[in-house]
Amino acid sequence: MFSITSDQIISLFLQTLEVGGVLGATYFAAKSAKLAHQSLAEQRKGEEAKVIVFVKQSNASLNIIDLVIKNEGVRSTKNIKFKVIGTNISALTNRKIKEISLIKNGVSLLAGRQEIVQPLGIMSDDTYKEYKEAKTKIKVSYKTGEKQRKTETFLLDFKGLIDRKLGKSDSESIADSLKDIQSELHTIKQDIHLIANKGITELFAEPVYSDKHEVTEELK
Repeated sequence: MFSITSDQIISLFLQTLEVGGVLGATYFAAKSAKLAHQSLAEQRKGEEAKVIVFVKQSNASLNIIDLVIKNEGVRSTKNIKFKVIGTNISALTNRKIKEISLIKNGVSLLAGRQEIVQPLGIMSDDTYKEYKEAKTKIKVSYKTGEKQRKTETFLLDFKGLIDRKLGKSDSESIADSLKDIQSELHTIKQDIHLIANKGITELFAEPVYSDKHEVTEELK
């Protein structure tokens, strides 16, 4: 009968442990490599170009509205194209937003974390009312790789600027000035009547007659 000695049992046990250790090390190495690959892929994805479009009030003057094109990613992007969807709102210098060179021609290169600021309009009565009522969107298409392009659409949110509106429009300023002038004229008129009536405060008293005919008295 074949028998196994204690030395052989110990040897087999050690060999089993060795094989198990190799397999375990191989498994953990493969697992670590997979996690590292996933982490690198997520990092690269986070660094990809990401172009966004929005409107804001200018840093120089809160009455000026800027159109902003920004690359939030780390990597640069090329061949950015724009398309206006919805209302073709007014822009400065009697143009429409579709006629702005930035929108018509696009951007050839935009580095990571960089932005382009284009003055769009002002917070005046007519223009600002048009902006608030419009539903204008900008469709953006740009390269994220050699043969890859990404497309996103952004709504221009002018209503978010309402609470930050400063100053007055020309029509508002003129209306306020006319109110002030009218008030001053009324005060002057009161003062004149007060002096003419020697301090009598009943400024616009009407004469009362016993009949419809004016009674006059010949001066002697």
